[in-house]
Amino acid sequence: MAINIAGEIEKEFNTTFFDIQLIDFGFNTIEIKPKILFLQKLALLIGITGILGFIFFINPPVIFIAILLAISVSSLIYNYYSLLDKITIDFNYKEISLHNKLWIVTRIRKIAGKTVSLPFTGISHFEVQYSKYSIFSQTQNRLLVKSFDKPPLLIGSFQFEINARRLGELLQYHITGKTRALQV
Repeated sequence: MAINIAGEIEKEFNTTFFDIQLIDFGFNTIEIKPKILFLQKLALLIGITGILGFIFFINPPVIFIAILLAISVSSLIYNYYSLLDKITIDFNYKEISLHNKLWIVTRIRKIAGKTVSLPFTGISHFEVQYSKYSIFSQTQNRLLVKSFDKPPLLIGSFQFEINARRLGELLQYHITGKTRALQV
């Protein structure tokens, strides 16, 4: 009988707090996706409404519309592509992988040398870092996985430090076998 490590982590990890991440526990897999916050939805809606309103009410030339749409769509993708990220921790294949719904983003990350896949044997430790407050996002506690030879990979951003620290401790224990104390 196979051991369900993700199920053990789910039992130990208390998900009663409202947080920035959606965490789905499967059989030996954990998927972590960001939630879209209200201010992010509002910024997207204002941006799209502003562009469409400009096009319909001003009635500019077609070439100007094409340039404006290209600039605005690329700006929206640049600012919000990380909302489509999904981290998969697979205990069967012993790998942490980062995928984006926009396949071009994952491809660009691979070409640029960013970490998109990390085997368990290459993991040094897990770490919690703090990000600063901005208008469109809350203060976040970021859970990173550090590697021996690759750049760090962001597992998720959490509103509460206790959630980031608890998940990091559980992953560090079950993946690396090290003690549950995390570095800050």
